[in-house]
Amino acid sequence: MELLNWKEILKVDNLVFEPDNRNTAWYDPRKDEITLNLSSVGSEGEDDEFVIMNLEQISVHENAHRAVKYVLGDAFQKLLDKLGESVANALNGENEDSGSKLHDLLDAIIKMLSMDEAYAYSTGGTVQRKPQVNLIESVHGALLEPLSLLHQEIIEDVQQQAGRNKLALLMHIPKINKLFGIMEAHILREAAIAEASVIDFISDMGDFTEEEKNEYVERYMRKIQNMLG
Repeated sequence: MELLNWKEILKVDNLVFEPDNRNTAWYDPRKDEITLNLSSVGSEGEDDEFVIMNLEQISVHENAHRAVKYVLGDAFQKLLDKLGESVANALNGENEDSGSKLHDLLDAIIKMLSMDEAYAYSTGGTVQRKPQVNLIESVHGALLEPLSLLHQEIIEDVQQQAGRNKLALLMHIPKINKLFGIMEAHILREAAIAEASVIDFISDMGDFTEEEKNEYVERYMRKIQNMLG
């Protein structure tokens, strides 16, 4: 008799045990691989049925990301690759509409990523009536790292070009920081709008009571308040 292949059962490519990693699972579009972190699955007091249902939701969620990648191909990465040039043009004032072009590009990136996450979280509602919805964190996390690296690269480039010219630094760095602050606020705002839509969809699909929907809304509002500081 053949032994059970848990990777096939769970529809994942890799099983790891990484207690220091807060992520339960993730899809790597570059390798087209789904990884499940077993250290984040199940906890004391949870019954087997709940753990299995949770695993099912995780598998559906990550495979939804894979499905979107198959449809969109490299479209998201191509947009992301244009971000550095677009930011530089906006900072240098290359042309009159460089700022609006950056806004449109960032908007397209956020909407594509939000759509991907919205689809993944919504499909999770087909296997679990009250799935966790962390769309804001997912979108912010996916864009925060490349945005932070780009921010750091531009600051270092300006510092190198300015040398000991402190006046040049004082002129450029606040402008750079302000632009990246505006970009991050835009990311959070659009992600919040997308998460609210997913909550509505899941509530309707699960035929939530007012009390159940309020649980989601209260959690959502706490996150919005934390975002606003």
